[in-house]
Amino acid sequence: MGTAGVSSAPPPQSGAVGSWDCFETDAYRDPAAYDHVAALLAVQELLHIQELRLGFKSVEAGDLRYIYELDATVLPGRNLRVLDIARCRIKPPGTGADILPCLSVLRLYKCSSPTKDLEDVISAMRSLGTLHIECHDFYSYGDDNSSGDRFAVNYPSVTAITLVRLKLRTSKGIELDAPCLRTFKYNGQPVDFSVKSPVTELARVEIDLTPRPRYYDHPEKAWFDSLWQFLRNLRHMKILKLKVPNIEGIAVEHAHLVTLHTLERLEIEGPTDPSRRNDAATAIANLLQSCPVIHDLHIRIVNHDYNGMVVEDVSPSHFDVSLDLFERRHTKEIRGMIDGEHGSPVTGCRFNCLQNHLKNVKLQFVLKEMDSFEISLAKFLAENCMVFELLEIDDGKHNFLNHINLMVERWRTNALEQRKQMELDSAKSSKQRVK
Repeated sequence: MGTAGVSSAPPPQSGAVGSWDCFETDAYRDPAAYDHVAALLAVQELLHIQELRLGFKSVEAGDLRYIYELDATVLPGRNLRVLDIARCRIKPPGTGADILPCLSVLRLYKCSSPTKDLEDVISAMRSLGTLHIECHDFYSYGDDNSSGDRFAVNYPSVTAITLVRLKLRTSKGIELDAPCLRTFKYNGQPVDFSVKSPVTELARVEIDLTPRPRYYDHPEKAWFDSLWQFLRNLRHMKILKLKVPNIEGIAVEHAHLVTLHTLERLEIEGPTDPSRRNDAATAIANLLQSCPVIHDLHIRIVNHDYNGMVVEDVSPSHFDVSLDLFERRHTKEIRGMIDGEHGSPVTGCRFNCLQNHLKNVKLQFVLKEMDSFEISLAKFLAENCMVFELLEIDDGKHNFLNHINLMVERWRTNALEQRKQMELDSAKSSKQRVK
Protein backbone atom coordinates (compact mmCIF):
# COMPACT_ATOMS: atom_id res chain seq x y z
CA MET A 1 0.00 0.00 0.00
CA GLY A 2 1.32 3.41 -0.92
CA THR A 3 1.79 6.22 1.52
CA ALA A 4 -0.65 9.07 1.20
CA GLY A 5 0.92 12.34 0.22
CA VAL A 6 -0.47 15.59 -1.11
CA SER A 7 0.77 17.96 -3.76
CA SER A 8 -1.36 21.07 -3.70
CA ALA A 9 -1.23 24.81 -3.53
CA PRO A 10 -2.39 26.36 -0.28
CA PRO A 11 -6.12 27.05 -0.22
CA PRO A 12 -6.90 30.59 -1.40
CA GLN A 13 -7.35 33.34 1.13
CA SER A 14 -10.85 34.29 2.16
CA GLY A 15 -12.56 36.23 -0.60
CA ALA A 16 -10.19 35.03 -3.36
CA VAL A 17 -11.75 33.87 -6.62
CA GLY A 18 -8.95 31.96 -8.30
CA SER A 19 -8.19 28.29 -8.93
CA TRP A 20 -6.83 25.53 -6.72
CA ASP A 21 -5.01 22.30 -7.57
CA CYS A 22 -5.06 19.26 -5.33
CA PHE A 23 -3.39 16.00 -6.40
CA GLU A 24 -2.90 13.09 -4.05
CA THR A 25 0.14 10.91 -4.87
CA ASP A 26 0.52 7.15 -4.24
CA ALA A 27 -2.88 6.93 -2.58
CA TYR A 28 -4.31 3.45 -3.07
CA ARG A 29 -7.53 3.45 -1.08
CA ASP A 30 -5.64 4.72 1.92
CA PRO A 31 -8.02 5.92 4.67
CA ALA A 32 -5.62 8.75 5.44
CA ALA A 33 -5.93 10.01 1.88
CA TYR A 34 -9.71 9.95 2.12
CA ASP A 35 -9.68 11.94 5.34
CA HIS A 36 -7.11 14.39 4.03
CA VAL A 37 -9.04 15.23 0.85
CA ALA A 38 -12.31 15.53 2.76
CA ALA A 39 -10.67 17.95 5.18
CA LEU A 40 -9.22 20.04 2.37
CA LEU A 41 -12.54 20.28 0.55
CA ALA A 42 -14.20 21.45 3.76
CA VAL A 43 -11.90 24.48 4.13
CA GLN A 44 -14.04 27.59 4.35
CA GLU A 45 -11.91 29.56 1.90
CA LEU A 46 -12.70 27.09 -0.91
CA LEU A 47 -16.28 28.29 -1.02
CA HIS A 48 -15.12 31.23 -3.13
CA ILE A 49 -12.95 29.50 -5.76
CA GLN A 50 -14.05 29.30 -9.40
CA GLU A 51 -11.73 26.53 -10.63
CA LEU A 52 -10.81 23.24 -8.96
CA ARG A 53 -8.58 20.43 -10.20
CA LEU A 54 -8.71 17.31 -8.06
CA GLY A 55 -6.95 14.09 -8.99
CA PHE A 56 -4.97 11.05 -7.97
CA LYS A 57 -2.02 9.23 -9.42
CA SER A 58 -0.35 6.09 -8.16
CA VAL A 59 2.50 3.92 -9.37
CA GLU A 60 0.69 0.96 -7.82
CA ALA A 61 -2.78 1.67 -9.14
CA GLY A 62 -2.17 0.42 -12.67
CA ASP A 63 -5.53 -0.06 -14.33
CA LEU A 64 -7.61 0.46 -11.19
CA ARG A 65 -11.03 1.79 -12.01
CA TYR A 66 -10.64 4.56 -9.47
CA ILE A 67 -8.62 5.49 -6.40
CA TYR A 68 -10.96 7.83 -4.55
CA GLU A 69 -14.75 7.88 -4.24
CA LEU A 70 -15.81 11.50 -4.44
CA ASP A 71 -19.13 12.66 -3.03
CA ALA A 72 -20.23 15.39 -5.44
CA THR A 73 -22.27 17.10 -2.72
CA VAL A 74 -19.15 18.00 -0.69
CA LEU A 75 -17.51 19.97 -3.51
CA PRO A 76 -17.29 23.73 -2.88
CA GLY A 77 -20.06 24.59 -5.27
CA ARG A 78 -21.19 28.13 -4.52
CA ASN A 79 -19.04 29.80 -7.23
CA LEU A 80 -17.30 26.84 -8.89
CA ARG A 81 -17.29 27.18 -12.67
CA VAL A 82 -14.50 24.82 -13.85
CA LEU A 83 -13.94 21.35 -12.40
CA ASP A 84 -11.24 18.84 -13.46
CA ILE A 85 -11.31 15.40 -11.85
CA ALA A 86 -8.90 12.48 -12.39
CA ARG A 87 -9.08 8.85 -11.21
CA CYS A 88 -12.19 9.28 -9.10
CA ARG A 89 -15.56 7.68 -8.89
CA ILE A 90 -18.15 10.40 -8.44
CA LYS A 91 -20.91 9.44 -6.09
CA PRO A 92 -24.20 10.77 -7.54
CA PRO A 93 -26.49 13.11 -5.60
CA GLY A 94 -29.91 12.10 -4.42
CA THR A 95 -32.80 11.82 -6.85
CA GLY A 96 -33.80 15.21 -8.24
CA ALA A 97 -30.98 17.06 -6.48
CA ASP A 98 -28.99 19.80 -8.19
CA ILE A 99 -25.26 20.26 -7.59
CA LEU A 100 -22.69 22.91 -8.54
CA PRO A 101 -25.25 25.44 -9.82
CA CYS A 102 -22.65 27.69 -11.49
CA LEU A 103 -20.47 24.95 -13.04
CA SER A 104 -19.94 25.50 -16.77
CA VAL A 105 -16.95 23.23 -17.53
CA LEU A 106 -16.53 19.59 -16.39
CA ARG A 107 -13.53 17.45 -17.39
CA LEU A 108 -13.21 13.83 -16.30
CA TYR A 109 -10.00 11.84 -16.90
CA LYS A 110 -9.64 8.13 -16.13
CA CYS A 111 -12.63 8.20 -13.84
CA SER A 112 -15.07 5.32 -13.39
CA SER A 113 -18.71 4.76 -12.62
CA PRO A 114 -21.73 2.73 -13.59
CA THR A 115 -23.56 4.29 -16.53
CA LYS A 116 -26.52 5.52 -14.53
CA ASP A 117 -24.35 7.14 -11.83
CA LEU A 118 -22.54 9.30 -14.38
CA GLU A 119 -25.82 10.19 -16.08
CA ASP A 120 -27.26 11.34 -12.73
CA VAL A 121 -24.20 13.40 -11.84
CA ILE A 122 -24.10 15.28 -15.15
CA SER A 123 -27.85 15.79 -15.31
CA ALA A 124 -27.72 17.44 -11.88
CA MET A 125 -25.35 20.14 -13.22
CA ARG A 126 -27.96 22.43 -14.73
CA SER A 127 -25.61 25.15 -16.01
CA LEU A 128 -23.06 22.86 -17.64
CA GLY A 129 -21.81 24.16 -21.00
CA THR A 130 -18.64 22.13 -21.75
CA LEU A 131 -18.23 18.41 -21.07
CA HIS A 132 -14.98 16.46 -21.62
CA ILE A 133 -14.88 12.75 -20.72
CA GLU A 134 -11.65 10.85 -21.43
CA CYS A 135 -10.82 7.18 -20.75
CA HIS A 136 -13.89 6.72 -18.58
CA ASP A 137 -14.60 3.15 -17.44
CA PHE A 138 -18.30 2.31 -17.31
CA TYR A 139 -18.74 -0.69 -15.02
CA SER A 140 -21.31 -2.31 -12.78
CA TYR A 141 -21.04 -3.66 -9.27
CA GLY A 142 -23.16 -5.90 -7.10
CA ASP A 143 -26.58 -6.48 -8.65
CA ASP A 144 -26.32 -3.39 -10.85
CA ASN A 145 -26.65 -4.28 -14.55
CA SER A 146 -26.37 -0.70 -15.85
CA SER A 147 -23.07 -1.41 -17.61
CA GLY A 148 -25.09 -2.99 -20.41
CA ASP A 149 -27.19 0.14 -20.92
CA ARG A 150 -26.82 2.80 -23.56
CA PHE A 151 -24.94 5.87 -22.28
CA ALA A 152 -27.81 8.34 -22.53
CA VAL A 153 -27.72 11.69 -20.78
CA ASN A 154 -29.87 14.80 -20.95
CA TYR A 155 -27.65 17.84 -21.66
CA PRO A 156 -30.12 20.77 -21.91
CA SER A 157 -27.47 23.50 -21.76
CA VAL A 158 -24.30 21.83 -23.08
CA THR A 159 -22.73 23.44 -26.15
CA ALA A 160 -19.44 21.46 -26.38
CA ILE A 161 -18.92 17.72 -25.86
CA THR A 162 -15.68 15.71 -26.15
CA LEU A 163 -15.67 11.93 -25.70
CA VAL A 164 -12.29 10.18 -25.87
CA ARG A 165 -11.58 6.43 -25.65
CA LEU A 166 -14.57 5.50 -23.51
CA LYS A 167 -14.76 1.97 -22.11
CA LEU A 168 -18.48 1.52 -22.64
CA ARG A 169 -18.62 -2.26 -22.04
CA THR A 170 -21.84 -2.41 -24.08
CA SER A 171 -22.88 -2.68 -27.69
CA LYS A 172 -25.80 -0.27 -27.15
CA GLY A 173 -23.61 2.80 -27.64
CA ILE A 174 -24.29 6.48 -26.96
CA GLU A 175 -27.42 8.62 -27.08
CA LEU A 176 -27.17 12.41 -26.81
CA ASP A 177 -29.92 14.82 -25.89
CA ALA A 178 -28.16 18.15 -26.40
CA PRO A 179 -30.25 20.50 -28.54
CA CYS A 180 -27.87 23.45 -27.94
CA LEU A 181 -24.73 21.56 -29.03
CA ARG A 182 -22.25 23.63 -31.07
CA THR A 183 -19.13 21.43 -31.13
CA PHE A 184 -18.80 17.65 -30.82
CA LYS A 185 -15.65 15.50 -30.76
CA TYR A 186 -15.48 11.72 -30.61
CA ASN A 187 -12.27 9.67 -30.49
CA GLY A 188 -12.56 5.93 -30.06
CA GLN A 189 -13.73 2.64 -31.47
CA PRO A 190 -16.85 2.46 -33.66
CA VAL A 191 -20.01 2.69 -31.60
CA ASP A 192 -23.76 2.94 -32.13
CA PHE A 193 -24.71 6.60 -31.93
CA SER A 194 -28.02 8.45 -31.86
CA VAL A 195 -29.53 11.76 -30.76
CA LYS A 196 -32.80 12.19 -28.94
CA SER A 197 -33.40 15.82 -29.92
CA PRO A 198 -32.40 17.40 -33.26
CA VAL A 199 -29.07 19.25 -33.11
CA THR A 200 -29.51 22.12 -35.54
CA GLU A 201 -26.83 24.66 -34.50
CA LEU A 202 -23.69 22.55 -34.90
CA ALA A 203 -20.60 24.50 -35.91
CA ARG A 204 -17.91 21.79 -35.81
CA VAL A 205 -17.75 17.99 -35.54
CA GLU A 206 -14.59 15.86 -35.24
CA ILE A 207 -14.82 12.08 -35.57
CA ASP A 208 -11.67 9.97 -35.05
CA LEU A 209 -12.52 6.28 -35.39
CA THR A 210 -9.79 3.93 -34.20
CA PRO A 211 -9.93 0.34 -35.51
CA ARG A 212 -10.94 -2.44 -33.19
CA PRO A 213 -8.14 -4.88 -32.29
CA ARG A 214 -7.36 -7.04 -35.29
CA TYR A 215 -6.15 -10.59 -34.86
CA TYR A 216 -4.01 -12.61 -37.24
CA ASP A 217 -5.93 -13.82 -40.30
CA HIS A 218 -9.16 -12.28 -38.96
CA PRO A 219 -10.95 -9.92 -41.34
CA GLU A 220 -11.28 -6.28 -40.37
CA LYS A 221 -14.59 -5.53 -38.70
CA ALA A 222 -16.83 -3.12 -40.57
CA TRP A 223 -17.04 0.34 -39.06
CA PHE A 224 -18.83 2.32 -41.78
CA ASP A 225 -22.25 1.87 -40.11
CA SER A 226 -20.97 3.75 -37.07
CA LEU A 227 -19.52 6.56 -39.21
CA TRP A 228 -22.72 7.10 -41.18
CA GLN A 229 -24.74 7.03 -37.93
CA PHE A 230 -22.63 9.93 -36.67
CA LEU A 231 -23.11 11.82 -39.94
CA ARG A 232 -26.84 11.15 -40.07
CA ASN A 233 -27.46 12.34 -36.52
CA LEU A 234 -25.12 15.36 -36.73
CA ARG A 235 -25.99 16.34 -40.31
CA HIS A 236 -26.54 20.06 -39.56
CA MET A 237 -22.83 20.74 -38.94
CA LYS A 238 -20.82 23.36 -40.84
CA ILE A 239 -17.32 21.88 -40.39
CA LEU A 240 -16.49 18.16 -40.35
CA LYS A 241 -13.10 16.61 -39.60
CA LEU A 242 -12.80 12.84 -40.09
CA LYS A 243 -10.02 10.38 -39.25
CA VAL A 244 -10.87 6.89 -40.41
CA PRO A 245 -9.14 3.46 -40.35
CA ASN A 246 -9.08 3.55 -44.17
CA ILE A 247 -10.60 5.69 -46.92
CA GLU A 248 -12.26 2.81 -48.79
CA GLY A 249 -14.19 1.79 -45.67
CA ILE A 250 -16.38 4.88 -46.07
CA ALA A 251 -18.01 3.45 -49.20
CA VAL A 252 -21.69 2.54 -48.87
CA GLU A 253 -24.64 1.87 -51.15
CA HIS A 254 -26.22 5.04 -52.54
CA ALA A 255 -29.43 4.41 -50.58
CA HIS A 256 -27.52 4.80 -47.29
CA LEU A 257 -26.00 8.20 -48.09
CA VAL A 258 -26.75 11.24 -45.92
CA THR A 259 -27.01 14.71 -47.44
CA LEU A 260 -25.14 17.30 -45.37
CA HIS A 261 -26.89 20.44 -46.60
CA THR A 262 -25.05 22.90 -44.35
CA LEU A 263 -21.52 21.49 -44.48
CA GLU A 264 -19.00 24.08 -45.69
CA ARG A 265 -15.65 22.47 -44.86
CA LEU A 266 -14.63 18.79 -44.97
CA GLU A 267 -11.30 17.39 -43.76
CA ILE A 268 -10.61 13.68 -44.07
CA GLU A 269 -7.53 11.67 -43.10
CA GLY A 270 -6.85 7.98 -43.58
CA PRO A 271 -4.83 5.38 -45.45
CA THR A 272 -5.80 3.61 -48.68
CA ASP A 273 -5.27 0.03 -49.80
CA PRO A 274 -3.75 -0.05 -53.32
CA SER A 275 -5.67 -3.26 -54.03
CA ARG A 276 -9.02 -1.53 -53.34
CA ARG A 277 -8.84 1.47 -55.64
CA ASN A 278 -12.44 1.09 -56.78
CA ASP A 279 -13.69 1.12 -53.19
CA ALA A 280 -11.60 4.21 -52.42
CA ALA A 281 -13.04 5.94 -55.51
CA THR A 282 -16.56 5.03 -54.38
CA ALA A 283 -15.82 6.46 -50.93
CA ILE A 284 -14.69 9.80 -52.41
CA ALA A 285 -17.76 9.84 -54.64
CA ASN A 286 -19.98 9.16 -51.60
CA LEU A 287 -18.48 12.11 -49.74
CA LEU A 288 -18.77 14.50 -52.70
CA GLN A 289 -22.36 13.42 -53.25
CA SER A 290 -23.19 13.92 -49.57
CA CYS A 291 -21.66 17.41 -49.38
CA PRO A 292 -23.38 19.47 -52.11
CA VAL A 293 -22.32 22.93 -50.89
CA ILE A 294 -18.84 22.53 -49.38
CA HIS A 295 -16.38 25.34 -50.05
CA ASP A 296 -13.23 23.74 -48.63
CA LEU A 297 -11.96 20.17 -49.02
CA HIS A 298 -8.79 18.75 -47.45
CA ILE A 299 -7.88 15.09 -48.06
CA ARG A 300 -4.79 13.63 -46.38
CA ILE A 301 -3.85 10.08 -47.37
CA VAL A 302 -1.48 8.47 -44.88
CA ASN A 303 0.30 5.15 -44.41
CA HIS A 304 -0.81 2.45 -42.00
CA ASP A 305 0.52 -0.81 -40.60
CA TYR A 306 -1.04 -4.30 -40.54
CA ASN A 307 -3.27 -3.42 -37.58
CA GLY A 308 -4.60 -0.32 -39.32
CA MET A 309 -2.61 2.09 -37.17
CA VAL A 310 -1.29 5.21 -38.87
CA VAL A 311 2.49 5.38 -39.28
CA GLU A 312 4.66 8.29 -40.29
CA ASP A 313 5.07 8.82 -44.01
CA VAL A 314 8.62 8.08 -45.14
CA SER A 315 9.64 9.66 -48.43
CA PRO A 316 12.64 8.50 -50.47
CA SER A 317 15.33 11.13 -50.77
CA HIS A 318 14.59 13.94 -53.23
CA PHE A 319 17.73 13.19 -55.23
CA ASP A 320 16.90 9.48 -55.59
CA VAL A 321 13.35 10.24 -56.70
CA SER A 322 14.48 12.87 -59.17
CA LEU A 323 17.11 10.56 -60.67
CA ASP A 324 14.67 7.68 -60.98
CA LEU A 325 12.00 9.80 -62.66
CA PHE A 326 14.53 11.42 -64.97
CA GLU A 327 15.83 8.05 -66.12
CA ARG A 328 12.26 6.92 -66.85
CA ARG A 329 11.11 10.19 -68.40
CA HIS A 330 10.42 8.61 -71.81
CA THR A 331 8.45 5.66 -70.51
CA LYS A 332 4.71 5.43 -71.10
CA GLU A 333 4.08 5.69 -67.37
CA ILE A 334 5.89 9.00 -66.91
CA ARG A 335 4.76 10.46 -70.23
CA GLY A 336 1.19 9.66 -69.23
CA MET A 337 1.62 11.67 -66.06
CA ILE A 338 3.23 14.61 -67.87
CA ASP A 339 0.67 14.64 -70.69
CA GLY A 340 -2.29 14.13 -68.41
CA GLU A 341 -3.37 10.67 -69.51
CA HIS A 342 -4.07 9.21 -66.07
CA GLY A 343 -7.54 7.80 -65.78
CA SER A 344 -9.99 9.34 -63.31
CA PRO A 345 -10.87 7.27 -60.23
CA VAL A 346 -14.44 8.63 -60.28
CA THR A 347 -16.05 8.38 -63.70
CA GLY A 348 -19.52 9.11 -65.01
CA CYS A 349 -20.35 11.31 -62.00
CA ARG A 350 -21.34 14.95 -61.67
CA PHE A 351 -21.32 16.59 -58.26
CA ASN A 352 -23.00 19.83 -57.31
CA CYS A 353 -20.12 20.87 -55.04
CA LEU A 354 -17.60 20.56 -57.88
CA GLN A 355 -19.80 22.44 -60.31
CA ASN A 356 -20.85 25.35 -58.11
CA HIS A 357 -19.25 25.63 -54.67
CA LEU A 358 -15.86 24.01 -54.08
CA LYS A 359 -13.24 26.79 -54.04
CA ASN A 360 -10.33 25.54 -51.94
CA VAL A 361 -8.91 22.02 -52.32
CA LYS A 362 -5.84 20.47 -50.72
CA LEU A 363 -4.70 16.90 -51.36
CA GLN A 364 -1.78 15.52 -49.30
CA PHE A 365 0.01 12.20 -49.78
CA VAL A 366 3.44 10.71 -50.28
CA LEU A 367 4.07 9.84 -53.92
CA LYS A 368 5.37 6.30 -54.27
CA GLU A 369 3.88 5.02 -57.54
CA MET A 370 3.03 6.93 -60.70
CA ASP A 371 0.06 4.72 -61.43
CA SER A 372 -1.65 5.27 -58.09
CA PHE A 373 -5.04 6.22 -56.75
CA GLU A 374 -3.62 9.46 -55.37
CA ILE A 375 -2.39 10.61 -58.81
CA SER A 376 -5.72 9.76 -60.41
CA LEU A 377 -7.59 11.60 -57.67
CA ALA A 378 -5.41 14.67 -58.13
CA LYS A 379 -6.16 14.64 -61.86
CA PHE A 380 -9.88 14.19 -61.25
CA LEU A 381 -10.00 17.19 -58.91
CA ALA A 382 -7.96 19.33 -61.31
CA GLU A 383 -10.29 18.55 -64.20
CA ASN A 384 -13.63 18.77 -62.40
CA CYS A 385 -13.45 21.58 -59.81
CA MET A 386 -15.11 24.29 -61.87
CA VAL A 387 -15.00 27.29 -59.50
CA PHE A 388 -11.92 26.63 -57.41
CA GLU A 389 -9.65 29.47 -56.32
CA LEU A 390 -6.89 27.31 -54.81
CA LEU A 391 -5.99 23.73 -55.72
CA GLU A 392 -2.93 22.52 -53.80
CA ILE A 393 -1.45 19.08 -54.36
CA ASP A 394 1.20 18.17 -51.79
CA ASP A 395 2.94 14.93 -52.81
CA GLY A 396 5.63 15.20 -50.17
CA LYS A 397 8.50 15.49 -52.65
CA HIS A 398 10.69 17.97 -54.49
CA ASN A 399 11.78 16.28 -57.71
CA PHE A 400 12.28 17.02 -61.38
CA LEU A 401 8.52 17.23 -61.84
CA ASN A 402 8.57 19.91 -59.10
CA HIS A 403 5.57 18.38 -57.38
CA ILE A 404 2.42 17.28 -59.15
CA ASN A 405 1.31 20.92 -59.03
CA LEU A 406 3.19 21.40 -62.34
CA MET A 407 0.79 18.91 -63.89
CA VAL A 408 -2.35 20.38 -62.37
CA GLU A 409 -2.45 23.40 -64.70
CA ARG A 410 -1.95 21.21 -67.74
CA TRP A 411 -4.65 18.80 -66.66
CA ARG A 412 -7.03 21.67 -66.04
CA THR A 413 -6.20 23.42 -69.33
CA ASN A 414 -6.79 20.22 -71.28
CA ALA A 415 -10.10 19.67 -69.53
CA LEU A 416 -11.29 23.22 -70.28
CA GLU A 417 -10.30 22.87 -73.94
CA GLN A 418 -12.20 19.61 -74.21
CA ARG A 419 -15.31 21.20 -72.70
CA LYS A 420 -15.13 24.14 -75.10
CA GLN A 421 -14.78 21.76 -78.03
CA MET A 422 -17.76 19.74 -76.80
CA GLU A 423 -19.83 22.93 -76.54
CA LEU A 424 -18.85 23.95 -80.08
CA ASP A 425 -19.68 20.50 -81.41
CA SER A 426 -23.02 20.58 -79.61
CA ALA A 427 -23.84 24.02 -81.04
CA LYS A 428 -23.00 22.87 -84.57
CA SER A 429 -25.17 19.79 -84.16
CA SER A 430 -28.07 21.96 -82.97
CA LYS A 431 -27.77 24.27 -86.00
CA GLN A 432 -27.66 21.33 -88.38
CA ARG A 433 -30.83 19.88 -86.82
CA VAL A 434 -32.60 23.25 -87.26
CA LYS A 435 -31.68 23.31 -90.95
